Amino acid sequence: MDRDWQNEVLGFSFEDSWVLALVPLLLLIWWWRWRRPGPALAFPSLYPLRALPRSLRARFSNLPLHLFALGLIPLLIALARPQKMLRVVTQSQGIDILLCLDLSGSMHERDMAMGGARTRIEVAKITAEAFTAGRLGDRVGLIGFALYPELICPMTLDKQALIRFLRPMEAKSRTSEEGKTGIGLGLALCIKHLEKSESKSRVVILLTDGRETVGAIPPREAGKMAKDADIRVYSIGIGKGENVGFGYRPVDFSDIQDIAKTTGGAFFQAADEKTLEKVFAKIDELEKSDLEDPLFVPEEIFFPFLSIAAFLLFVSTFLRVLWIVELP
Repeated sequence: MDRDWQNEVLGFSFEDSWVLALVPLLLLIWWWRWRRPGPALAFPSLYPLRALPRSLRARFSNLPLHLFALGLIPLLIALARPQKMLRVVTQSQGIDILLCLDLSGSMHERDMAMGGARTRIEVAKITAEAFTAGRLGDRVGLIGFALYPELICPMTLDKQALIRFLRPMEAKSRTSEEGKTGIGLGLALCIKHLEKSESKSRVVILLTDGRETVGAIPPREAGKMAKDADIRVYSIGIGKGENVGFGYRPVDFSDIQDIAKTTGGAFFQAADEKTLEKVFAKIDELEKSDLEDPLFVPEEIFFPFLSIAAFLLFVSTFLRVLWIVELP
């Protein structure tokens, strides 16, 4: 079940909504058990007893069964973990950072991990996730680019939300037109979003494994735009180079080197994950500024449903054992 739809209709949502699928099964069992109750005593025929008046206990003999079934419904609702999302505004000292991640076709290359166990995009995502999780006081956002750039996640203090967007990201096909590398367009989109920031320190971490192949906005021109907007760019050239079949030809990273130099950032060439730690150390030196950002914290609201379930199950057991005495 879609949690946004649940919040809009119910005012809350279920963390484990699959549990609710057991409710129809419960109702089916309850109906079958009610329609076909087992006899308490065995008689060859009940015809001679038809004229006898029915006692109050006899009239309500099925009440414990109904209460028991009704009690299991709120119990299942409680097990589905109903939650309300509380909006909490947090105060933090930090900087605004946009991760600008290359999603071109060459990011499928397997040259950054031992034995080719992971592709470049997989290594980039793992490293970016570790970096994001460690930036507790900073707002971090995510942009991906290939032929076209795309805002994947706006800047936020909610790192778990950003990571949920980061993990499923994939590079474009090597053979498609969309697999080109538009560094200038990617950086321009970062500038567009960071220009709205009120933070004193605004940073782009640009990860790419190649040179510009789109040409809509030259990378060096985008670097000048970043400088004019007072945005610092840390450029990282990843991978061993361009695969030419019998080895790797070094890639000319002069464009992204120039971007880093123009904006007062730094350039790193990373053939593996460890080199990225240098970028993190550099960012830690930046000045801090006050930020406010809303976090949505889940509040568990299963207790009322659990209380109703406990009450109904208790009454059902009490009636069955102490008032409507059932023989084994």
